[in-house]
Amino acid sequence: MLICKKQMNKTRKSFLPKHLTARLTIVMVLLAIGTSVAAGFPAFWIINAELESRSWQRIAEGGTLTEEFLASEEARLHNLAVLTSERPTLIKLVSSGDTGQLIDYLSTYQTGADLDLIVIQNPDWSLVDSSSEVNLPGNPTSVGVQYQVESGASERLFMLATAPIYQSDGVLTGYVTLGIAFDSAYVRQIDRHTSFRQSVIVSDHRTVSSLTNEPQALNTSDLGVIETKNGRQLQLLSRYYATVIPISNLDGAPIAWLEIALPVDTLLQARQRALSYMLGSSLIVALIASAVGILSARRISDPVRQLTDAVQNSDHTSFNKPIQVKADIVEMQVLGNAFEESRAKTNQMLEELSGAKSWLETLFQSVIDGIITYTPGGEITSFSNGAQQITGWKVEEAVGKNMAEILRPVESGQAIFEMLPGNDEVCQLSILSQQGELLTLSATGTQLSSKEHAIVIRDITEEKAAQNLRSYFLANITHEFRTPLAALKASVELLLLDGEQMTFAEISELLHSIHYSISGLETLIDNLLESVSIEANRFKIRPISIDLQNVVEDGIRVVKPLLDRRGQTLHVDYLSPIGEVFLDPQRISQVLVNLLSNASKFSPLDSEITLSFERQENDARLFGSVADSGSGISVKDRENLFRQFVRLDSTEKSQYGVGLGLSVVKTIIEEHGGQVGVENPAQGGSIFWFTIPIKRNPDENFDRG
Repeated sequence: MLICKKQMNKTRKSFLPKHLTARLTIVMVLLAIGTSVAAGFPAFWIINAELESRSWQRIAEGGTLTEEFLASEEARLHNLAVLTSERPTLIKLVSSGDTGQLIDYLSTYQTGADLDLIVIQNPDWSLVDSSSEVNLPGNPTSVGVQYQVESGASERLFMLATAPIYQSDGVLTGYVTLGIAFDSAYVRQIDRHTSFRQSVIVSDHRTVSSLTNEPQALNTSDLGVIETKNGRQLQLLSRYYATVIPISNLDGAPIAWLEIALPVDTLLQARQRALSYMLGSSLIVALIASAVGILSARRISDPVRQLTDAVQNSDHTSFNKPIQVKADIVEMQVLGNAFEESRAKTNQMLEELSGAKSWLETLFQSVIDGIITYTPGGEITSFSNGAQQITGWKVEEAVGKNMAEILRPVESGQAIFEMLPGNDEVCQLSILSQQGELLTLSATGTQLSSKEHAIVIRDITEEKAAQNLRSYFLANITHEFRTPLAALKASVELLLLDGEQMTFAEISELLHSIHYSISGLETLIDNLLESVSIEANRFKIRPISIDLQNVVEDGIRVVKPLLDRRGQTLHVDYLSPIGEVFLDPQRISQVLVNLLSNASKFSPLDSEITLSFERQENDARLFGSVADSGSGISVKDRENLFRQFVRLDSTEKSQYGVGLGLSVVKTIIEEHGGQVGVENPAQGGSIFWFTIPIKRNPDENFDRG
């Protein structure tokens, strides 16, 4: 039996050498190679998948950008068509029927407006004249924006916008249609705006394209679709990722396709570089690991043997029994048992420390307020996400810089370190953000250690602005009430004291002054009440079916004393028949009063104010506007014009306000499902406009979209 066991033991030979140095070397080399390969190939696969996913995501975003560009172009062309239809020269030529002068005028206007087509049609949609020879399949027969493809060999895609032409008396005299051709220049323009290659596909072939090495002919019924993301078709061409957008006519049938493409050369090059880097790094790591393994094994084997002898000889009572060795190397078994126990304890402590660190980092980054730590010299050591959101500086930009570079005082002569709060102190800082905007911060200081300080910042800019606005409002509302009340008191005292000796004209003038003051107080009180109800979320409208002219007359009746006092003339224009509308007459009358009052206050004396109304969008919406002759409104002021307590300074010192009227106007119009805005026309002054839906059925809900 002993002989059999010895023979069996001889057959159980390990393929690894029993020498510690050789075994360590082989194991480290194999481990380095396996780790490099195991880490490199999944990393390469992940990078490749991420690159491809990013490419598909980008091309999907390209389709969205192109759709937004087309939408903006449609709006621009439609606005241009409306402005063209209102040109007096065009109206005169169309009404007179002078075709020769009309052709010259259209050619000149087409060149100046950078258009490819201008078509004039009669009220029955029959063709009067065209500025160029374009073979459209049919004349436009509806107002608005549509697409058509030119007949013949060129098959150019056109974007058309049609607007009606009215004479001064409101009689429809015809239609004007403006057109933009999707030619090479226009496709390059779309390229520049979207940073993607573009092609126009008509009748199964690309009529215009900025792609290279792609066939012109194709089959639009099968565009090589490989997947659909977010409802968008994506396709893979020979050298591009692409997506297509259908261009439909008025019936909703696709007449062309707009192809958006992204070159794949960059992806292929990145994939090749990633593979080369992975293979090169794996080889370098294997060579380095082999060299380090050989040196380390030689340096480890002798100390390990000496350490093992020392451990065995340190306590004879513990090792008086034979040691059961399962491994070939006795020294490694002893060291493994000792180090494993130490490793387990160390690992447990590291896990606890790592968990605490992760918890602190998560808490640090999740706090809405900004947290900044810095050295006594001012160097920033950490910068939370909250601080990034408040100051505009990114974390990687702020860490390592001095506090004076990030928290810049408003006044250049101030030193930020003199403004920072001390330990457990709270103060307010006025600084500039990265974009140069003025910020007011509440800062709390604390000292973490002798080598590190911290401040917690909170943005109170809006709170401070709100306090200032309310203080201004409370200070100004007294003046708003005192002025008309003083005028009322003076007029009444004159009537009581000298009324019997006054002439009818003098009494009438005093009564007009009283009426004007009461109208101003009534408007102010209405705006105050509406503002209170808006803030309390109790603001409601009560729409009814009513003739718009009655609402307009009620509003004019309120502001007429103000207009008469300033010698201003009001013109009311109904650009199209309005009739009955479904709205809240009291609220809309208040809108007109506020807009007309503002127009009167900010317009010169003895000037003209125009109030206009018309139906738009196939009679679906009512468009109203108030045009004045004032100095206009800057783009910067328009951003906050419709907020509470905001008012513009008038050139006349007698004009003032509490800044509530336009905020009330905005709320009333939006409650009706409409929009409000302001613009400066080329001829000067300002135009305040609003739109509200025209309801044919009182039971319909207002469309707030």
